[in-house]
Amino acid sequence: RRWLERAHLWALVELFVLTGFAIAQPLLDVTGKSPDLFVFSRAGRGDILQLVVGVTLLPALGVWAGEVLVGLVSEPLHRLLHLVAVTMLLTLVAIQVVKTVTEVRGPVLVVLAAAVGLLAGVLYARQAWVNLWLRYLAPAPLVFALLFVLVSPTSKLVLPARAAPSGGGAAAVAPGERPPVVLIFFDEFPLKALLDSKGRVDRRVYPNFAEFAERSTWYRNATGVSGFTGWAMPAMLTGRYPSKVKAPIYYEYPDNLFTLFSRRYDLKVYETISQLCPPTLCEQPVGGAERTGLRGVLWESAKVYRDIVSPYDAAIDPGSLVSQTANQDAAAQDGKPLDPKFRFNRLRLNQPSRFTDFLNGLQRSDTPTMHFLHILLPHAPWRYLPSGAEYNYKTFGRSFKSDQTPAPIRELAHERMLLQLAYTDRLIGQAVQRLKAQGIWDKA
Repeated sequence: RRWLERAHLWALVELFVLTGFAIAQPLLDVTGKSPDLFVFSRAGRGDILQLVVGVTLLPALGVWAGEVLVGLVSEPLHRLLHLVAVTMLLTLVAIQVVKTVTEVRGPVLVVLAAAVGLLAGVLYARQAWVNLWLRYLAPAPLVFALLFVLVSPTSKLVLPARAAPSGGGAAAVAPGERPPVVLIFFDEFPLKALLDSKGRVDRRVYPNFAEFAERSTWYRNATGVSGFTGWAMPAMLTGRYPSKVKAPIYYEYPDNLFTLFSRRYDLKVYETISQLCPPTLCEQPVGGAERTGLRGVLWESAKVYRDIVSPYDAAIDPGSLVSQTANQDAAAQDGKPLDPKFRFNRLRLNQPSRFTDFLNGLQRSDTPTMHFLHILLPHAPWRYLPSGAEYNYKTFGRSFKSDQTPAPIRELAHERMLLQLAYTDRLIGQAVQRLKAQGIWDKA
């Protein structure tokens, strides 16, 4: 016991417990319910486990190391620094508790939580039983980590046995006469916008769509079963109505177009917010995320934790893309705007480069290949002219509520959407020309 005290290891145990309750538990709870956060960042099992180890151990180790270094200079200063650290961590816990059990928000919440944290710090300094209870709670952070890894929805991304799709691993694809398959999903695409007054594709504005329609079987009244991509995508790729409580991930929808085609085809898949193609079947480029892997996970987790400890309510669920949209109706009724810069929205910034990558992958192959692209066009923000030139779309801001937007503003928005749709038509022409140049247009 004396050796532990000399090495300040009891201080480390106390910090381990407090950072577990203040940082690890709330963060692992939210991200554990939000597997889409890791899908968005294209994080692997190793990245997720590094996050768990990092939030469970590193905060306590970092504070403790600083205290030890200070203790080499002055033992009283070391004890003061430890007391300050304990009080701050207790204040972070108090913010979350007060936020959960009361309606208090803003500066009042900060003052109340600071008072609670300060009182708890005084008790810690003067009452030995507080130290004792902190030491008894030492296993708690490990329990939080185990619940995340073994029980949470995100655990399916960590445990390989549970994450395996029903189709199994990728089988060897044999050469044959099967045609290549090319499937492009355009997002937020009102098909009616293509049509003229006679219900035909307007050749003057959309020549490539018009030519494609003349040589194809197309369905003028086709529509998705949902206006939300996270639900519409699984529906179209499985043939089943989606569940509004499931993220668009392969282990939630194991029987889909990708697992079906993988038995006979190579897969070249470019998804965006979804990951319906299992990593065992296709290695996907990132769907537009600025940060990926561990870097992306840390970045997204930091923003989640910022919302958790904020004295204000977040406009959306700080962890889940699915929960964000599932709660849209309630948020709209409460008059609370949703955050326009959520993860899904940031993916819109590099669609031309994603399409170029897709085009480069459209190549003649000795083995049958399925090419898939989900692209956020003509999805807002409307920023492209038909030529592909980009203009300053930010001058058209979110100044009005959707139900109060003046008619001229709505008309301008509609015109800008049609311009971006004409750019989308240009991309269709490029895809057709690429297939012809590769000699696979007539077969695909």
